[in-house]
Amino acid sequence: MSPLATLILASCAIYGYGCIYYTLLATRRRREQEYLAFGLLSGGLGLYAFSELLYVGSETAAEAVRAHRIGSVALLVMAAFLVDFVAALLRKRNRARLVVYLWALSGLVALGAGLLWEPGAPTYGPYLSLLPPIDAPAVRPTAVGLFYLSTGALVPVASGFALVHREEVIGADASWAGDFPVGLSCAVEQSDGWAPTSCASLEPLRFE
Repeated sequence: MSPLATLILASCAIYGYGCIYYTLLATRRRREQEYLAFGLLSGGLGLYAFSELLYVGSETAAEAVRAHRIGSVALLVMAAFLVDFVAALLRKRNRARLVVYLWALSGLVALGAGLLWEPGAPTYGPYLSLLPPIDAPAVRPTAVGLFYLSTGALVPVASGFALVHREEVIGADASWAGDFPVGLSCAVEQSDGWAPTSCASLEPLRFE
């Protein structure tokens, strides 16, 4: 086994461990859905790494196409699981979830029909690959495959944008923080919001 194949196999084991660990953890913490979503996302990453391992070891064009098809299954389901993971972190239903699931389902149908990949060097320009140049049969995406590659790239971008703007999504307002001095501060709730006050004037909490 080549060093590259060994490295990919090790990554498969890491993703597989993460999938099993967080999926089992989700069975014990059912209220925290992000564990299950992250476990499924790790499983998708493991499947994609496994497809890269198959591609590295492929000797014929049919084997190379089969490896890319397995990788496409992983990427399609990873897009759906990523949306679930973001929605679980936000503790809010994601409006794009149904659209992404329908997109992934249509991609699986197109993949089953053999419309995404074909043997041969890319004719539409280079596409993103996580592997360095290797001695394996060339595989290129079809026009339909390029469509799914380009639209699938928008999923992590949109999910990351939702994470960055988490405060706006959940309605958090941190503008009042500017009224408080730097360091330890105390506040009391008034009719028009929170106002800073002396910590010494507050009664300490008592736990019984």
